[in-house]
Amino acid sequence: TGRSVKDVAFLYRLIKGEDGKDSTSLPSPDFELEEVEDFEPKGLKVGIIRNLADRVDEPVKRAFRRAINSLSSLGLEIEEVDVEIANLALASYYVIACSEASSNLARYDGVRFGMPCRSNASWREAFSEVRRLFGKEVKVRIMLGAHMLSTGYFEEYYLKAVKVRRDLRKEFKRLLRKYDFLAIPTMPVLPWRIGEMLDDPLYVYLSDALTVPANLAGLPAISLPAGFEDGLPVGVQFMADEFQEVKLLGLGLRFEEMVGRPEVAEP
Repeated sequence: TGRSVKDVAFLYRLIKGEDGKDSTSLPSPDFELEEVEDFEPKGLKVGIIRNLADRVDEPVKRAFRRAINSLSSLGLEIEEVDVEIANLALASYYVIACSEASSNLARYDGVRFGMPCRSNASWREAFSEVRRLFGKEVKVRIMLGAHMLSTGYFEEYYLKAVKVRRDLRKEFKRLLRKYDFLAIPTMPVLPWRIGEMLDDPLYVYLSDALTVPANLAGLPAISLPAGFEDGLPVGVQFMADEFQEVKLLGLGLRFEEMVGRPEVAEP
């Protein structure tokens, strides 16, 4: 997260690369910040994921379409595509996320991980004391994940979700051989007031529908301010292929220079 694309580029340059103590990290090509600043998007192609971009509230759709139309002035070619498997991304993400939360947090038992407990506490007492520190949302995800991984439900939920993730990644990779970028709005709705949706967690989960596809497919993405609607900010999101972060940051910088970086809502 940064206040500008240059902030994000600087931070990415510091943290990128392979970590010898992290088996999930990968080596990535080195770059200089000047490569981002000198990026030329003219002639590159952007694919708009139509079936996702059309499933947003009308104010968001208006701001997104304005942002996409402005890309033509940068010399980018714009086309629309449908990725039907992306409609299942949100459900797949939450099945996988909850299952992994349940599995990974099982180690927090006060013995291997977690706050140490009283020396005379039984295992059950220690386990309960450590896990009492988890917040409500964490406990909900642990319980959902434990259910999805239980006997009789593993194949019904988790296995299907993993297959969706595989097919989604395959489809995105196929499209990114034709397009340099894929684009969708960042959120399907305008921002709500702080605390407004606390009584409707399902609505909050649904608001992630457009940001989870990139995470699920393991692809780099960047979200940028695209203007205001009804005095509230709207974002546009661009995705690129693996190890194309410099190209993604370069497009983000050109877009930011064209649209600007609004700090507050217009009166």
